Amino acid sequence: MNAPETLKLSIPALGHLVEGGFFHGVLLVDGKLYGEVTGPAADCFVKDLVWLPDYKDVPGATSASDGLANTRAMAEAGSPLGQAALACRSGGFDDWYVPARVGALLQHGNLKPLLDAAEAFDTDYWYWTSTQCSRDYAWSQYFLYGNTGYSDKSWSGGAARFVRRFPLIP
Repeated sequence: MNAPETLKLSIPALGHLVEGGFFHGVLLVDGKLYGEVTGPAADCFVKDLVWLPDYKDVPGATSASDGLANTRAMAEAGSPLGQAALACRSGGFDDWYVPARVGALLQHGNLKPLLDAAEAFDTDYWYWTSTQCSRDYAWSQYFLYGNTGYSDKSWSGGAARFVRRFPLIP
């Protein structure tokens, strides 16, 4: 019987500045492992943008882990939030997006306790994810207590902190 192949990965420390942002965790997207980082607040924080101004289903924005695909689908459907994310340029990178539901959970659980005051998540806001919940709602993450919920897509009272990913296995 052959032993299973062992793969050794080099994973950055949580909160470490790498690939243009603060490392917050590992995602599995379409069978591939990625590291995901949260962009700097100065460039990658937006507030008061709607997820989508009208109620319609966005079938390509339902992934719990693939925020990039979700954000592209949002932007194509006319989302001001999705369009702002794809237009973001920070740290020499142009592939920023709105985190999917799992990415937002990793931001809260792994990164929130490590950020200094200048980079901290503003707890006066809940944060959009790129994951659609229904034709009327999208998932959101609240950073004060860690609640995950869903919010009316056309409501403009939320915020977002853009992320990007990088492959962990070349």
